[in-house]
Amino acid sequence: MIFIEPTISVVVPVFNGEKTLARCLNSLLGQTFCQWECIVVNDGSTDGTADLLESYAAKDDRFRALSIPNGGVSRAKNLGMDQAKGTYLAFLDCDDYYEPRALELLYHLMEDSGVDVAVGHLLHEGEDGKPLPNTPPLPEQKDCASKPAPLRMSPPEAVQTLLAGQPFSGHLHGKLLRRNKLGDLRYREDIGIYEDMLFLLEYLEGAKGLAYLPVVVHHYVITQAGTMAAELSPRKVSSLDACDAMMRLVARSFPSSLSSMRLFCVQNAIWLVEQLLASPSALRQASWAQNARRTACLFIRSQSVPPGLPPVQKLFCIAISLGWPLFVALYQGPYRWAKPAQKIQ
Repeated sequence: MIFIEPTISVVVPVFNGEKTLARCLNSLLGQTFCQWECIVVNDGSTDGTADLLESYAAKDDRFRALSIPNGGVSRAKNLGMDQAKGTYLAFLDCDDYYEPRALELLYHLMEDSGVDVAVGHLLHEGEDGKPLPNTPPLPEQKDCASKPAPLRMSPPEAVQTLLAGQPFSGHLHGKLLRRNKLGDLRYREDIGIYEDMLFLLEYLEGAKGLAYLPVVVHHYVITQAGTMAAELSPRKVSSLDACDAMMRLVARSFPSSLSSMRLFCVQNAIWLVEQLLASPSALRQASWAQNARRTACLFIRSQSVPPGLPPVQKLFCIAISLGWPLFVALYQGPYRWAKPAQKIQ
């Protein structure tokens, strides 16, 4: 086919995604908006991903496949951005997929509104294709057969909204960015959790605004092997570094959202400590895990109890402030928050 200069560059990072990648790429082939390119970055896959990518690139030259040694999703996204040629930029995970009019709606939303971020609605679903209850509700339920009026926001309003998680969050799923606004902005490659949110906050610092369209454009598939469900690892505890960077950024550029950012980061630290407590003893004794536990506890103590924290998490923060040995005794004893209850060393 004759290659048309792309308007939208879609970056797809993939690691061992042969089971879901075809559905993802087929959703691009089915788009009503045709002026796209897809840069698929094969991040050291050891399954049949490379062969699958070769077959798609052979039948449609809008697909470009890049293979690199495994270096993490942030590095893969950075490489994809460096190779992008489109006016606009989107990201699509290999286990997710688009609605047929997704790129068309996001493109017209960006063009008509004059903002720097166009956002459609995400439908959260399980591996069985069924919607999950944690899908943010639509302000007014619509499907891609219609085009309701978009909601425009200033960058501070957009930050407050994404921290609330409704009707959209800090993920880059279902969003379109202006590539010429990126400048030197790239993902921090030492962060593997909340990397999207940090990137989006940095982008919003120089953005004119955001427009949200209450129409499902993106199917966000949550798997048991997903990032947040996977076993605790040094990559997962990088969420502490992400939260530190986001706290400083919000304090500097979006101070009206600092309270919400504090709440988000404290809840992340609580979650991380709970993950450490529920992990096998050998893992908890690893030096990186010990360092993460100390850092998370110090952060919780430094922030006291932020407004909006649920009662159980308030008790968690108060117990942490009493010191680790007493906290462990309380955690295993009267509260029994850990599931399953186990001896903690």
